[in-house]
Amino acid sequence: MKLEGKVPLVTGAGRGIGREIAVSFALEGASVGVNDLTEERTSGTVAKIGELGREALSLPADVSEERPVREMVEKFLERFGRIDVLVNNAGVFDESPLSSMPVPVWDRMIATNLRSVFLCTRFALPSMLERRAGRIINVASQLGLKGAPDLVHYCAAKSGILGSRKPWPLRWLRTTSPSTA
Repeated sequence: MKLEGKVPLVTGAGRGIGREIAVSFALEGASVGVNDLTEERTSGTVAKIGELGREALSLPADVSEERPVREMVEKFLERFGRIDVLVNNAGVFDESPLSSMPVPVWDRMIATNLRSVFLCTRFALPSMLERRAGRIINVASQLGLKGAPDLVHYCAAKSGILGSRKPWPLRWLRTTSPSTA
């Protein structure tokens, strides 16, 4: 088992790609933090990981909001003591023509698909830097490069993720905890 003893945190792991990522980590020996909006949405993934004989920690939280992300990471660190891998997978997808797109639709897409990557990384990073170990995987889309009709908001969010994909030099990162002000 390649990931025996590792502890990844996967956002949007209640279904779809996130669920498959979380279960794949467990199949390789990891104990997994399972995030989605509600306990109800995390429960199936947590149960599946349990059936595989691995530990799963349910971490319901809206990852587009600062306080819930901070609390989620704190709960994960209390249980496991470190984050070996953060997978920023949480996302929403809906079509809407730009000419009639309501501002709340744009805002929800950017908050869930892009702001969540910033927030989760921001709160997980100090623990990784302190240990000088860890990996961050951001799930994006080819649509972030080429665009698509009625998906301007989705493409903009995924483009934002792709725009930050190159590794950052350590001198750019601080080891202090992020402000909660």
